[in-house]
Amino acid sequence: MPIDPANEAFILKLLEDSDSQAVTQVLASLLEDREEAQSFISRHQDDDSPLVRRHLQVLSSILRMEERRNDFISAAQNGHSPLWDNLLRLSLTLDPAWSLDYLNALYASYRDEFLAGISADETLTTSRIVQQLRQSKIEPASLGNSFHVESHLLPFVLDHTSEPQQLLQCALLQHLGLERGWRSSIVVGNGCCLLLAGEGVGLVPTENWVIMPPHQMPQVRRCTDRELTALFLSQLYTASVVEHHLESIYVTSHLLAQWHHCNVQEFAFPIGDIRS
Repeated sequence: MPIDPANEAFILKLLEDSDSQAVTQVLASLLEDREEAQSFISRHQDDDSPLVRRHLQVLSSILRMEERRNDFISAAQNGHSPLWDNLLRLSLTLDPAWSLDYLNALYASYRDEFLAGISADETLTTSRIVQQLRQSKIEPASLGNSFHVESHLLPFVLDHTSEPQQLLQCALLQHLGLERGWRSSIVVGNGCCLLLAGEGVGLVPTENWVIMPPHQMPQVRRCTDRELTALFLSQLYTASVVEHHLESIYVTSHLLAQWHHCNVQEFAFPIGDIRS
């Protein structure tokens, strides 16, 4: 419902209040109607008051991040979105400053660096990829990285700030290879993620990409991109709790609640109300 002029003037006055609690309550009330909140931002984003502009920027950021979370859930749950696209969307839910163009630019730089030693007409084989991996700056995944939030986020992995978590590194290598015609599948076995190449061999990210012949392969399970996305989201949530990363805990707990059609209050304490 549109805000009447008298209320609109009152809201603008409250947004200039020095009491942060009052401002928070105003923003919360605006968020009750997302469409009208967006309209309100459009009408006043260039307001003369710097306080009004600042608080509307906060409101805009909240709406943008909520939209990104909804986009991620919608795309990932329909089962048709590739794992790589799901991981891109998931990273975007953690920081409003990141954009898809920014992530794609980071990836392009990462890809060009990795493929620098491989000519455009060279056939990309499993052994060639492993050779290139061991010669590049790309660090092998470590089981310890499973509990680092930054190891799950593409911006930190693509700019070499953080070593990747194993599932993310498998997805990254799978995507890199696919661009040059090398196909692989991500499988799960013995609690680890592996890449299963077309020749039937496995690549183990946590063992410096050792090539495992078929007769040495553990019993593995092929997963859909939807299942791998759900696994990755759960791992990111776990890492967030272990590292006490409050912003990531908030985002991932709400995403998991949306994914499983439940309320975040049903989570174990201290996230929700259930004591465990």
